[in-house]
Amino acid sequence: MKEIGLYLHIPYCKRKCTYCNFHFSTQFSTRPELLKALHKEIVSRSGEVQDSRVSTIYFGGGTPSVLSPAEIKELLHLIYTHYDCLSVKETTLEANPDDLNPYYLDQLLIAGIDRLSIGVQSFYDHHLEWMNRSHNATQSLNAIQQAKIAGFTNLSADLIFGIPLCTDEEWLQNLGLMKANELPHLSCYALTVEEKTNLHHLITKNKMPPLADEHTIRQMSLMHDFMKANGYEAYEISNFSQAGHRAIHNSNYWNGLPYLGFGPSAHSYIGNTRRWNIANNHLYLQNVLQEQVYYDSENLSEKDQYNEFIMLQLRRIEGLDLSKLKSFNPSWKINTQKTLSTYVDSGHLLCTNEIYTLTKEGIYICDKISSDAFAE
Repeated sequence: MKEIGLYLHIPYCKRKCTYCNFHFSTQFSTRPELLKALHKEIVSRSGEVQDSRVSTIYFGGGTPSVLSPAEIKELLHLIYTHYDCLSVKETTLEANPDDLNPYYLDQLLIAGIDRLSIGVQSFYDHHLEWMNRSHNATQSLNAIQQAKIAGFTNLSADLIFGIPLCTDEEWLQNLGLMKANELPHLSCYALTVEEKTNLHHLITKNKMPPLADEHTIRQMSLMHDFMKANGYEAYEISNFSQAGHRAIHNSNYWNGLPYLGFGPSAHSYIGNTRRWNIANNHLYLQNVLQEQVYYDSENLSEKDQYNEFIMLQLRRIEGLDLSKLKSFNPSWKINTQKTLSTYVDSGHLLCTNEIYTLTKEGIYICDKISSDAFAE
């Protein structure tokens, strides 16, 4: 049977973070009707992937921890009722630190959540204030400890590097606190400037200088050195884990396994088809409840599939195995190999038996290497 992942997008946040361009709303008035629509979408798509079995469930957002335990339990009950969930390996909930308290954590475990991804971002209050986060550093530390006391052993946290206010010493202290609190998994993302964000507005209006690439690259280098020295495996460019704690859901995504996405703006990938739901809460719930079209889709060309394979595989510690490109146009592989060889010569890649992996220097320019290796 095919293994599939299920993703549920919960499109609500208490605040709009300075840097965020994900789909969400700070207006909760549509929540009851949107949950009805989400239930309906989950049920209606249960037969979409034939001969399939759910391996992972992931609540993302937005901020899924704005949901009550009862709402989460109801969504999981619906999934277990309408999908084959006999072999679910991981059920993750993204959570803000200020939403996590002993009662809520106990109820999450009872509901069926077995992995938490906590949006810490930084342990410095002046960083959090600049990012317009809804929590403070003390709440982050408390959330981690309370989650462990409640019985969560599969814990992850997010950090952001390249923040203008964040010194290298503060960045290392952030990483050190993660290690000291025995987090088995860590996701670290570079601060980027995305359109329609407050950060983009501030820079384009000359209210703050552009982000400094050297600052971001230096902190990325410090991060990789620190994580390696402290026993974490960089199994993907932005993700680090101790043994046995890789994120299964995201790993399946990077390995090209099919997944269904429910909720506004959620993406799905099945076979050679990608589809995405309307990124508008009102239109999504209206169209789902009225049984009108609420998504768009595209069939990936052979070239699209080839390029996506290169992009995703190069990000992994296992690297890009060119022997797996046999089913594609042979000339594409020849050109890709020529391109990758130049990056081997420059010290950005290593090659063993047609398997290309990033060096530390290559990590910084992974996107460029991938795009250069694409079929044109």
